[in-house]
Amino acid sequence: MVKILVLLFLLLLFTGLINGRIIRLGIIGAILFLLVREIRDLKIDSVKICSASCSDCTKFTESDVLRKQFAISPRTALDLQSSVRGNVQIEGWKKDVVEVEIKKRAAKKEDLQKVDVTLSSNAPDGGRADRINIAASMEGSGWLSGSWDNVVPCVDYKIHVPKKMLRTITINVASANVQVDSLELDDALSVKTASGQVSITDVEAAVDVNTSSGQVLIDDVDGTVDVDTSSGFISVKDVDKKVRVGSSSGAVQLKKIDGDASASTSSGSVNMHDVKGDVAASTSSGSINLSDVAGAVTASASSGAITVTRAKNAKGHVKCFTRSGPILVKDSRGNILAQGRGKVTLQ
Repeated sequence: MVKILVLLFLLLLFTGLINGRIIRLGIIGAILFLLVREIRDLKIDSVKICSASCSDCTKFTESDVLRKQFAISPRTALDLQSSVRGNVQIEGWKKDVVEVEIKKRAAKKEDLQKVDVTLSSNAPDGGRADRINIAASMEGSGWLSGSWDNVVPCVDYKIHVPKKMLRTITINVASANVQVDSLELDDALSVKTASGQVSITDVEAAVDVNTSSGQVLIDDVDGTVDVDTSSGFISVKDVDKKVRVGSSSGAVQLKKIDGDASASTSSGSVNMHDVKGDVAASTSSGSINLSDVAGAVTASASSGAITVTRAKNAKGHVKCFTRSGPILVKDSRGNILAQGRGKVTLQ
């Protein structure tokens, strides 16, 4: 970086001082060549730094573990906020206490001290909590938060909660894989992550997931499901109520939905199968495949084929629109409207 600043200074200096046009152009060209090379090397180093900071946490040799149990009241709220990368695992069990295990991992012992973890509740002395707060942060930010070799520490969370006593769970993490299993909440499960896979299985609650980058896998939910992601594959199946999915980039797959289902993506295919309610599907670039839909169907694609099979609601409608690509509507009933510049087939 210092070399780049020096080269920029020399470039400005020689541009102003040298009068000979040919000599000046030659020196400026040489300085620009060196400047481009330094920037290229800096970019390579940055890639190495990123690769190191995103290294596998399981390879770290230093660790520190914190464990704590909480006696809770019915309808307790659990809140997890973390700006440190790692993994989050929350699972329901038969006990009536919440057990939290937090494991810090780092390449060097001194880096463990840079991670600040707080674990608190609003329970009076000897009493039961109705709110539990978990938080983790680091000294500095970005690459500076790690050691000089730019290997950033990790924090993993393993949390067991009573299967039926919690009201809400809120998870907000910077970069983490999140897994939630076997829960019955009175209200909602909310997950927000900048990067990482989100997996939710066997949950009774309204589910809200927001991620910038990473797969979202949801299976067996008794409640509404709402998912937003900027990039990543989305799979939602076996849901008892309404589902809404939005993605900027990535394929969407919905299966066995008992309520209405809507899915939109800017880039990627949309596939839905076995939906008991109405269906709305849209994509700017990719195909749409819908089958076994009990309600009305609306499908729109800017570029890609649309296929609708076995949409058998005689009182509903099947509407398909595409600017570029064929449309096939097969074994379907109702008011069918198909418009596009490609081939339209009704069977």
